[in-house]
Amino acid sequence: MEGVKFIRGKSVLMLMMAISLLYGLYIEGFDRLWTAHFLTDIGFLTAVNTKPVVWIGIINGSAMLLSILAVEYIKRRMEKTRELERVFILALINVFMVISMILFGLSRNFSMALFMYLTYGQIDALGQIIGGPIIGLIALKISIPTAIVASGIILSPVIVLFIYGVRLTRKKFMVWQ
Repeated sequence: MEGVKFIRGKSVLMLMMAISLLYGLYIEGFDRLWTAHFLTDIGFLTAVNTKPVVWIGIINGSAMLLSILAVEYIKRRMEKTRELERVFILALINVFMVISMILFGLSRNFSMALFMYLTYGQIDALGQIIGGPIIGLIALKISIPTAIVASGIILSPVIVLFIYGVRLTRKKFMVWQ
């Protein structure tokens, strides 16, 4: 209760909590369904006679390597930027994640789906607990691609929250100047 009281009066902390919740909501559905989307809706390259489990390993390994490179690049970029620019970079990253996830859900082409998959990210557990059953129900009742698109749409308000964060940061700098 003390933590809730502390957070309640702080707009930046409330913003961070909302962003974390939305991350958790989107990632639970996406994590559970991306392999099923490849298996049932897209398929794998037939020119390479490889079992699906090997493809999933290759995709995961590639995503891990790209994530390491991206995190290192972003880390170095963030060291050279001011606070306001950092929030803007995070907002752009999230715009890219939302677009990538929605395009992945709509994709029926292996190359396109692979490229879109390699751009996604993952975060918080609270939203996973809530979002997993909801996205799973959408997948069960409608389709896996629809559930993946829904996950991308669930993440999209994060962009608005980051824009709000940019405005809060600007106000803070104006007060200091």
